[in-house]
Amino acid sequence: MDNGSYPHKTPSISYWLDNIPQFYKDQNEIYRVTELEDFYDVIIIGAGLSGGSCLYHLVEFLRKQSSMYNINCKVLLIDAREISSGATGRNGGQINCVVPFKLKERGYLDENIERIGEFEKSNYDSIKMFVKSKKGIPDRSLVNNEEEMELIETCSFSEGNSIKVCRTKEEVDEGYKYVNNGKENQYRLYLKNQYESNDLFEKEEPKVKETVKHLFCQNKEIKALLIDKSAQIYAALLVHRLIFSSLQTAREKSGSILVHIKTHRAVKRVLKKKIQLEDDSIINGDKIILCTNGYTSNSLIKSVTSKYIDVVQPVRAQVIKTGPLENNQKVITGLTLNADNYWINKDNSIILG
Repeated sequence: MDNGSYPHKTPSISYWLDNIPQFYKDQNEIYRVTELEDFYDVIIIGAGLSGGSCLYHLVEFLRKQSSMYNINCKVLLIDAREISSGATGRNGGQINCVVPFKLKERGYLDENIERIGEFEKSNYDSIKMFVKSKKGIPDRSLVNNEEEMELIETCSFSEGNSIKVCRTKEEVDEGYKYVNNGKENQYRLYLKNQYESNDLFEKEEPKVKETVKHLFCQNKEIKALLIDKSAQIYAALLVHRLIFSSLQTAREKSGSILVHIKTHRAVKRVLKKKIQLEDDSIINGDKIILCTNGYTSNSLIKSVTSKYIDVVQPVRAQVIKTGPLENNQKVITGLTLNADNYWINKDNSIILG
């Protein structure tokens, strides 16, 4: 990979990264100065949601194995910038499961659709369980204030209140498919000029009703709005908790599991059982897992067979966030009118993207 392919060293700072609790920002500085060893059993490249999840599940697996076997495993998670600096740091974290009709449209066989649905539901449940656990949460004495502590403990996880805009007849027809194929009352479709007479609309939360009315009034192009009772989470903060949980587990299992996190160190290329860093130094690894975007993964592994590498490619998404609706009328009616998805938080702020 040439220098022009490296992530930008001074990218714009996402809203989500700027609002990470100070404790985890301090951890980023610790990761920056981590001393690397010459060899790791597993090297994970990319410290976003894919890399953080990969590390967490690997360490949890090793923890369980260590109670039965003599485990001695060294793991490195490395990133060219800081934690969640790529797509994860610009992701609003909406979580939902694919509706069966969408899987059929993508060509999946009927016998596989139920299995995929169960897999996605289990992932949804595992995220929910992790957030409600105490994993990856620092001692209260290390956190600045109660507000930050609550943010860390919840990762802003909430269920419901996702709004998708339908501007064309095709999008409205697809909205009907969601309603007809989703779980009972998971999806509701409100048509312009008809939504107020819908009995379900009267049961919506006040802020959802207010936003629906606002969008219809301010944008004549909108034909319908699809309400999705899925979930939302602070994705960048979730990654910090996954990584910190992995470090806590490794410390508990000192002597059998070693975890190093290294940020602000770009990988130049992946070779057979080794990685070459931007300063041309070499780190050896028995197994290398790429958790970067597709472009970076392909650039790194041009000359290496897949026998030595696993690749986990995340989905890229980008969002911005506004303050409460009533205090930001100009923002909502101006910049955000062309957004396709809205999420209403408990504090009545709105995530767009």
